[in-house]
Amino acid sequence: AGDTAVTSHLCPANRLDRPPHLVSGDAPRYAEAASRDGVAGRVKVHFYIDEHGEVRFASAEPTSHPYLLEQAVLAVRQWKFEPPTRRG
Repeated sequence: AGDTAVTSHLCPANRLDRPPHLVSGDAPRYAEAASRDGVAGRVKVHFYIDEHGEVRFASAEPTSHPYLLEQAVLAVRQWKFEPPTRRG
């Protein structure tokens, strides 16, 4: 595809020289109304961190209330990391 081609090389966490380090980002928001309505649970979010420390492809496992899933993914998408490294 020439000079404009984009390539990515995914690396599992156990093969990194230096793990990512969170430099900014807040926990998910939790509305008082949701708490009053008994909405509670844990959410597992999967995502990748690119070479600039930006979160990419954030998605949540559908094992909790939709409100919690949405708030967790919205929060994670705003996180910024010191990028991980592999082989320098």
